[in-house]
Amino acid sequence: MSEDTNYEPPHKKMKYSEDMYVQFKIGYMTKIGNILLENKNINDEEYPEDDNDNILVLDTFNKPLEMYILNFQSVEGCELYLIADKSQINISNNYTITYIFENFMNGKYLIGTLHYYYKNNYKNGIITDISVLEDEPNNELILHYTHNKDTHNNVAWRTIKWDLFAEFVPR
Repeated sequence: MSEDTNYEPPHKKMKYSEDMYVQFKIGYMTKIGNILLENKNINDEEYPEDDNDNILVLDTFNKPLEMYILNFQSVEGCELYLIADKSQINISNNYTITYIFENFMNGKYLIGTLHYYYKNNYKNGIITDISVLEDEPNNELILHYTHNKDTHNNVAWRTIKWDLFAEFVPR
């Protein structure tokens, strides 16, 4: 993994169509269940060397345990990622946005957050707060993708800066 700590989020100005292909990227599982973005190292005063929580989990071949990630939304203060494993994604394949969205809405992927301002997670590329779609913190996401903006408590759209699945949001 590289020493570079200047994480660059995916290009947000690109207009996607629902039949466009996208590809998941590689991330690595840490001891406490966070995901470290590929080409990142945890090397910061916020994570002292004696803190083993964010060390990488190694597989039986002594290689970091890979997870597959896809940035699907940028909101005020963070980036949201879909997280899959080898049983769900072939990392060398491209997938249509429609296919990914359907699997996402059917709860096939986990959701994680790359916070901009918490413990230098953005600088270090650490995705935290990993949950399933049905978990309470994701209620706004569910409303955003299943109901129009006029629906009571559907407020997620107010802070969204970029959305891979914008074509699927009810009007």
